[in-house]
Amino acid sequence: MIKWSLSGQPLILASASPTRARMLDAAKLLFEIVPADIDEEGIKYSALQNGFSFEDLVIFLAELKAEAVSQQNIGYVLGCDQILVFAKQLLSKPKNLAEARARLLALQGRKHVLITACVLFHDQKRIWHHLSTSTLMMRTLSEAEIDNYIAGFPEACVSTPGAYQVEMGGAHLFTDITGSNYDILGLPMLPLLAFLRERGLTVTKTG
Repeated sequence: MIKWSLSGQPLILASASPTRARMLDAAKLLFEIVPADIDEEGIKYSALQNGFSFEDLVIFLAELKAEAVSQQNIGYVLGCDQILVFAKQLLSKPKNLAEARARLLALQGRKHVLITACVLFHDQKRIWHHLSTSTLMMRTLSEAEIDNYIAGFPEACVSTPGAYQVEMGGAHLFTDITGSNYDILGLPMLPLLAFLRERGLTVTKTG
């Protein structure tokens, strides 16, 4: 099997996101998953209270994840984070389907922004980061359409701040999306691959 790697070493993904793992796998990168254990909600609240911008916050969270995992692992460690900003407010994941329904009702007919960051550590040192912003326009939805989406994709509705996953039927909810599909899914693959090539990304035979 052919994979791409840096000197035969796997990239370590400091995230439990199955979507990010699928993207790395689709790109045939050699990688391992070591989720970071940090208090994201507590850090978000504290950082915003201390005057962090949304952009600084998402970079900070990605950096903390990569740094935490790099303390126990050698090589390249990738930390990622994404936040949703709507009406100048940071939104968290809905706690249940009732909150998800209210979230979709609020977002329908209006724009919101996804801010995505990834930070790369190598041997416990930060060596690179990337920040991207995507704008999504949700179409005007009837309550019946919202209820149908929730019934069809209940897990997607409570797994993201917007109560949707674009890759899980969420495309039906939008009239316009500005930004790379990779960025919207939570991992800016093209800038990441460009940097890894600069660091010597090469084909490796595995198995």
